[in-house]
Amino acid sequence: MEDSIINIYGFASGNAAADSACCMGPIIMENSKFIKDIPNIEWKSHILPSYIETQLEAIEGSSIACTKLAKHINSCLTKSQKFTVIGGDHSSAIGTWSGVSHAANDQIGLIWIDAHLDSHTPNTSATKNIHGMALACLLGHGPEELTNILHPKPKLNKENVVLIGVRDYEPQEQELLNKLGVKIIYMDQVIKDGLPNCFEEAIEIASKNNSGFGMSIDIDGLDPNDAPATAIKTEPGIKTDELIKVLAEKIKGNSKFLGLEIAEFFPDYDIEQKTEKVIAEIIKSIYR
Repeated sequence: MEDSIINIYGFASGNAAADSACCMGPIIMENSKFIKDIPNIEWKSHILPSYIETQLEAIEGSSIACTKLAKHINSCLTKSQKFTVIGGDHSSAIGTWSGVSHAANDQIGLIWIDAHLDSHTPNTSATKNIHGMALACLLGHGPEELTNILHPKPKLNKENVVLIGVRDYEPQEQELLNKLGVKIIYMDQVIKDGLPNCFEEAIEIASKNNSGFGMSIDIDGLDPNDAPATAIKTEPGIKTDELIKVLAEKIKGNSKFLGLEIAEFFPDYDIEQKTEKVIAEIIKSIYR
């Protein structure tokens, strides 16, 4: 990929979540003083969803917004440029990785850092919030409006998907991922084995026999003492200093790394701009 440009796309959606305040995440980051010193950044279009519906009524609106994002990402990668997506709620992932998969003409791998599994379907979700269905949709399980973006095949190879830091989930979504054979590294395993070892395993799985892999980070997967701007705080989480070090050592410069996504940043809940700074440091750890 070209080293000269890092394209950042904002996905200012909050209606696919229980709390829509995360829609301001990309707006805050675009103007953040912590991100200004990253060389060669180009902020691109903010996807500003026009729908006001929530829960399952938001499927059509989410599909439209995610399709717009997917087309942006596809265009970016066909120009061999780097990208980062800043959400918004985690429904952004449906657009982001649909675009990557289309550009790669392949089912890609994905490392998903999250406290949750995000693998419900409309039939299993108690909340009916679409951000809790994003990973399932990318694996081909969910409403056709969300599983068929840009092309009607699963966007991820189930054998190349790894979740890290999981600690809050429902049995139905765990059952789906276990049935598919998706690797889940729970938070207690991260604590036991150490984040570097878990990442080594994750990269090996995510990059095996494919065109490449991406990484999607939900802020609630991080330790809330380090990154407090999340709507759902569950401790312990991934320590941000450890994550930033691991990314610099194991992701930066990896020839199969396709792109980065950071979602569910709630600026209203931040403390002394801690999370804002963490997001900037994550981006720097990979691209600077």
